[in-house]
Amino acid sequence: MTGLLPALLVLLFAFGCGGFVSGSGAWAAITGQAILLLAAVAGGAWALDPWRLGRRWRLLPWATVAAAGVSWALSPVPRAGMVAILLLPAFVLLPAAVARALGGDRLERGAAVLTAAAAAVALVALADPGLLSGGRALRPFGHHQLAAAWLVTFFPLALPSLSRRGSERLFGLLAALAIGGGVLATRSLLGLVAMALQCLAGYRGARRAWRLVLGVALLAAAFAVPRVERVIRGDDPSAWARLDYAAAAGRGIAAHPLAGQGPGATPWTLARFLAPGPGRRPPGELVGDVHSLPLALAYELGLPGALLAFGSLGAFAAVRRRERPRSRAPRLLDAALLGLGGLAFVLLGNAALTVLALPVAAAVLGGVALAAGRPAGEEIAGWRPGGWIAAGWMLVAAALLLPLARAHLAYDRAREAPEPPVAIRELGRAVQADPGFPLYRARRAWLLGPEGAEAARTAAEQAVDVAPLWLAAGVLGRDAELPWAAAALTRACELDPLGAMAPFHLALLAPGAPRAPALAARAIAAEPRLLAARVWEQEPELLVAALAALERDERLDRGWRAELVAKVVERPAGRRREAEIGLVWDGSNGAPGSRYLFRRQPWYAELGVTPVWPDLVASFSIPSAARLATTAPAFFAPAGCAP
Repeated sequence: MTGLLPALLVLLFAFGCGGFVSGSGAWAAITGQAILLLAAVAGGAWALDPWRLGRRWRLLPWATVAAAGVSWALSPVPRAGMVAILLLPAFVLLPAAVARALGGDRLERGAAVLTAAAAAVALVALADPGLLSGGRALRPFGHHQLAAAWLVTFFPLALPSLSRRGSERLFGLLAALAIGGGVLATRSLLGLVAMALQCLAGYRGARRAWRLVLGVALLAAAFAVPRVERVIRGDDPSAWARLDYAAAAGRGIAAHPLAGQGPGATPWTLARFLAPGPGRRPPGELVGDVHSLPLALAYELGLPGALLAFGSLGAFAAVRRRERPRSRAPRLLDAALLGLGGLAFVLLGNAALTVLALPVAAAVLGGVALAAGRPAGEEIAGWRPGGWIAAGWMLVAAALLLPLARAHLAYDRAREAPEPPVAIRELGRAVQADPGFPLYRARRAWLLGPEGAEAARTAAEQAVDVAPLWLAAGVLGRDAELPWAAAALTRACELDPLGAMAPFHLALLAPGAPRAPALAARAIAAEPRLLAARVWEQEPELLVAALAALERDERLDRGWRAELVAKVVERPAGRRREAEIGLVWDGSNGAPGSRYLFRRQPWYAELGVTPVWPDLVASFSIPSAARLATTAPAFFAPAGCAP
C-alpha cells in the first residue's frame, strides 16, 4: 500500500494543493503544507544524509537551507519567503520519504502507478476545452508552461516499459502517447524541446520501440519549429519579455550579490529593476517570477546560495550515476534522472516554484531515483533521532504556520462576504493573525476608503515594490489630504513607468506645478481614453498644455501623435451618462496581482479610478503609446515621474 503513496501525492498536488489556480485557496494551501510536513517526518530518519550523497557531500542540501535562512533573515521582504523557509526542510527530506515508500519489492509497482498517474493528468490536459478553439492545454495546473514542465518530468517513466513484452509494453506505449500528447498540446517551446531531447537520450532503453520514441522526438521538434522561427525573427513577444526579466534579475543580483533579495522576494521586489520597454511588455504588467530558475535562485538567495543549490543537485545526479552499475533498477534510475533533467531544462525558462506541483514532482522523482539506485536487497538503516528531530521541527513549523493559515481562511471568507462591513471585519482578523502580509491590510484599506489611507501606505511599504499598492495608497492619501500622497504616487509611477493612472493623479494633485503638463502628457500617452476624463472640465489649461507637450515630443511616433490630435479635434460634444477608468486588479484583462504576487484567490477591484464621459471614450480608442515599439523608452523613463 505504501508504494501507492508517491502517486497519490503527485495527484493531490496536481489537482488540488499545487496548481496555479487551485493552490491559491486557503484549504488547498493548508492541506498541502500539512502533507509536506508529515512527509518530512517519514524521511527524518535519513536526515543526516537525506539524498545519500556520502560523507563528503551529505551536508550540501542542509548548507543550501542554511544559506536560504541567512538570505531570508536579511531580506527586505521576509514575509514573502516565510512559508518557503518553513517548508524547505520538508522538500529536502521528501525524496528520502518517497524512497522509503518504494523500498523492498514496491519499487516497480510504485513506479508503474506513478506513470499511470502522470498519464491520467495528461489526459485531463488533453481534454481541456480550450484546445478546440486553438488554445493551449492548461489543465489541471492553470498555465501551459506549468503543465509542460510537470508532464516532461514524468514522461521518461513510460520509456522502460517499451522494451518489455505483452501488457507491460502496451501500458508503456499508452502512457507515453498520453503524456507526450499532453506536452504537445501545451505547445510550450521549452517543453517540446525537452521532450525531444529526452526521446533522443532515452531511445536506447526502449530498443523494441525505438521508431516510436524517435517519432515522438521528431513530432515534438516539428511542433517547436514555428515558435523557434518567430524567436529568431524577433517576432515573439514572450522572448523579448524574458530578456527584460533576465536583465532585471541581473541588476537585482548585482545590487545584492551575496545574500540576494530573499526567498520568495521576486514578485514583491523585481519591479524596481525592470526597465521600461514600450511594445515589449504591456502597461501595468506584474511579474511574478523571472522565468529562469538559475536567475531566480541567484536573485533570491545570492550567488553563494545559488551555487550551493546547483552543487547539491549536481552531486545528487553524479552519485546516482555512480550507483547505476549496482542499482536494483538501472533503467528506472535512468528514466528518473532523465525526467529530472527534462524538468531542469524547462526551468531554464521558467521559475514558478511557488506552484507546489512542480517541486513536489521533482522531489518524488528524486525519491524514485534514490530507491532505484540502491543495490538489490540493500536497505539503509535510518538514524532514529533524526525522526524525532524532524517531528519536533514539524511541530514548530506547524505552530508558526497556524496563524498564517487562519489569516488565509479569513481572507477567503472576506472575498465571499455579502456586504463590505463583513469583508472589513474578516480582513481585520486576517491582519491581526498575519500582520506582515501586505495584501490583507491593503484590501481592508481599499474598502475603508480615505479612512484607510495610512493602512494602505503601510501595506505598500510592506510589499516594497508593488506598484498598484502604492497607487491605491497615493489616491487614498490624496483624498484624505495627507502630505505623503505625492510621494506614494511618484513611487507607483516609478515602479510601473508604462502605467497611466499614477502620473494622471500626480498631475492633478498640483495642476499648476511646472511638471504637471509633462505628467498629464505621460498619462494620456499611456492611456488615450483619459482624454475623456471629466476632470478636464475643471482643468482645461492643464489639458491644453499636456496636448501641446505630446504634439511636439519627438520621442513619440509621428503618426501616433497626428492621430491623437485628429481625435481631439473631431471628438463629439455629447455628455451622456458616466463611467470610470482605473487600474484593474484581478480582472480577466487586468493585473492578476492576488494570484501572481501573493498566491491568493483573485478579488476584483479598480484602483485609482477617475470619472469619464463614455461618449468620448469611444472616440479616443487609439493604441497606447506604451504598446508601440516605435515609442522611445526614454519617454517612459522612471526619472520622468518626479512631480
